[in-house]
Amino acid sequence: MVEGDPGPQADFNVVGKDIFAAKLVKARAWVTTTWQGQKPEFIVQRTVVFLDQSVCEVTEQVGVDGGYYLANKRVIFSDATKIGIVHLGDL
Repeated sequence: MVEGDPGPQADFNVVGKDIFAAKLVKARAWVTTTWQGQKPEFIVQRTVVFLDQSVCEVTEQVGVDGGYYLANKRVIFSDATKIGIVHLGDL
């Protein structure tokens, strides 16, 4: 989920600017090194809507070798429809 300006036509699956600013996390990323200090990895913080319709702030670690680790997951809303969005699943 990213912050954007949907324009006047977008009325489906769009979170209002006020709600986004007050409750959700802007996506951001930075580079760090692994605990061994050998390979760089990327740390990503963002808001995600999961299949169970929960809206969560997540922190992910992604290695240059493709390794992935979900370092933190904090539930912001248990029901995404409360902020006007839904996860549409595997369409």
